Amino acid sequence: EQLEANSVLQEASNKQLLVKTRTEALIVPRENVDGSTGSDGDMR
Repeated sequence: EQLEANSVLQEASNKQLLVKTRTEALIVPRENVDGSTGSDGDMR
């Protein structure tokens, strides 16, 4: 139960992060220090 709840939260968090990453990539492209880009920000 705990794991399932965590994975649902993680999925929601990832989607939020992806949107945030794409938005920030438009504003500050050089922010991609971890190698992620706006188009594949979920590939961390």
